[in-house]
Amino acid sequence: MNGIINSSPSDQSKTDNDSRKHQGEASDETVTNRVRKIEQLLQQSNNYVCYFLAMGGHTRSSYLRLRKNPGLEIIWTGTGLKKGWCILGLLMHSHAGLIKIIEPTMLSETFEQLGDGVMIGIYVFTRKFEEQFVASAKQDYPSLVGTFGLEMEEDFVCYTVDTRGIGSTGNLYEEIQLGVKTPSPFTP
Repeated sequence: MNGIINSSPSDQSKTDNDSRKHQGEASDETVTNRVRKIEQLLQQSNNYVCYFLAMGGHTRSSYLRLRKNPGLEIIWTGTGLKKGWCILGLLMHSHAGLIKIIEPTMLSETFEQLGDGVMIGIYVFTRKFEEQFVASAKQDYPSLVGTFGLEMEEDFVCYTVDTRGIGSTGNLYEEIQLGVKTPSPFTP
């Protein structure tokens, strides 16, 4: 089975020697396929948990609507605006949110609902690291960029995408990080 990182010769990307980190431009189709691939892999193994992070670009009500879905758990939401500017959050789409994907089939749907015009992160890791990850994500808020300590683990997938489009191509920008011992089905 192919892994999450599949590069074609036309890819304008950078991959390190051990194929554990990849970053570069990606088309909508490539990103959608990677999200679906992660979803499929989660369906095949219950050893992992998955978290979805949307970084800004939404209203608070976007997350309140998602609370009604039993396949998702909203861990937290908030605005990335600094104190004193928070009143603008009532007027701007500035809310971020961390969502636990309980039902793997909800990953693609959540991406479609929240993944337009924002930074997103999909984090997959073993259950033993869950408490530490959530604590780190809450503590690091509102910076919201990074692996939240996952790089200290040997078994994880961190997939971040800037869906706002870059440059004249309008392509998306993606970064994938894999733990050094991430076993099949997550290895490239």
